[in-house]
Amino acid sequence: MLGEKPVLIFIICFFLIICSPVSSAGIPFTGNHTFDNLQELIADIPDESTYLTDYQQGINKTLSDVSSSLTLGKTALKASNASEAERQFSFVIQKSPSSVPAWKGLFVSLVLQEKYDELFNKTQERINLSPYDDWVWIERGRVEQEKNKIPESLQSFNKALALNSKNVFAHYYSAWSHQGLKQNQNAIKAFEKVKVLSPQYGGVDGNIGFLYLGMNEYEKALPYLENALVWYPDWAEARRSKAMILYHLGEKEEALAAFDEAISLNPEYSNTYLSKAEALRDMERYTEALVPVETGLSFEKNNTDLLMMKGDILMDLNRFDEAHGIFENVTTIYEMDPDRKNNVFNGLYSWWARGYSKEQLGETVEAKSTYSTALTELEPYMNSQSSGDQWHLKSKILTGLGEYLQAEVAEKKAQELGYNEQYYL
Repeated sequence: MLGEKPVLIFIICFFLIICSPVSSAGIPFTGNHTFDNLQELIADIPDESTYLTDYQQGINKTLSDVSSSLTLGKTALKASNASEAERQFSFVIQKSPSSVPAWKGLFVSLVLQEKYDELFNKTQERINLSPYDDWVWIERGRVEQEKNKIPESLQSFNKALALNSKNVFAHYYSAWSHQGLKQNQNAIKAFEKVKVLSPQYGGVDGNIGFLYLGMNEYEKALPYLENALVWYPDWAEARRSKAMILYHLGEKEEALAAFDEAISLNPEYSNTYLSKAEALRDMERYTEALVPVETGLSFEKNNTDLLMMKGDILMDLNRFDEAHGIFENVTTIYEMDPDRKNNVFNGLYSWWARGYSKEQLGETVEAKSTYSTALTELEPYMNSQSSGDQWHLKSKILTGLGEYLQAEVAEKKAQELGYNEQYYL
């Protein structure tokens, strides 16, 4: 299976572990800055329903008292009313610009509403008032990550660390920025610093294990993932990754059993089905490989990753007519997806696979036409930032068109950048 690796910055798994150690902010470190700030803000707000009733009446009152508005803002957060919290905290800041709780509350309320442009502007406003608060630079870096300004986010986290070298959040989020910049060794160093500052936060072991796995350093990855599973035995992704490592270390049957364990923890998690199918394909057990794919599709019938895997396995079995139908379905799903520009590879691959299926069926004219369409669809996405996977796909399309010299050039570029034929393994 071919595919571009997603930027991991935006698929961070946050573990809200109440028993985690105390961070530099005096609250349990969970790996989620917004969540931890929220818990700090609402810690003194009672749970009694009468108190929340009083709050509902209070929000209708004219804003006039800073102390009351601060309490109302916190209570609004506890009541999951982020827009009202924003209103109350904004009033407090207007009257008392130096109020740290109000600024933190405002930032939390904006994150909860996904108002990232406004949040970016507000962080700059706070920095202009007080550039020496490490927590503001962390907030700035987080919104820069959300806006995909990864180099800028790293600069912000480094500024936070210059102000407070023991700020666990700054180390934690800088690790994700390093990873987004493909600076994996620096990411590992930052995560290791988190382990030192918060040794009971086991989630970071998983993060380090994933990094080593992505670097194909399986022996280094395994102990980190095993330690993460001691803390979080139900972490399906960690179990899937452990299974992948076992497979690469030659423990293939143990790996298949580990995939089954991961599936039992989260039966709707498609990546585990994909990884098990990929392993069975690699073992040339193609008919068996269809089973996890079909199970995954029973949960998500339009999951294009699962459909592409099914199509690839059908081609392994020389069932090219069925495979063509699957890839045609992928193309249709892709073209109907309004967000397809954010995830183009499956659609582009499906065009090549349709052409290849037709070629194997002896329908050469339609195959050539489909290859031409595949190249036309691919070309707008080929630029200086193109991945090895994209160049490899272009090489395959050009080969189908008989453009062997151009295909060789594209394949050389793919090998220079690196690509993955077994994306889920």
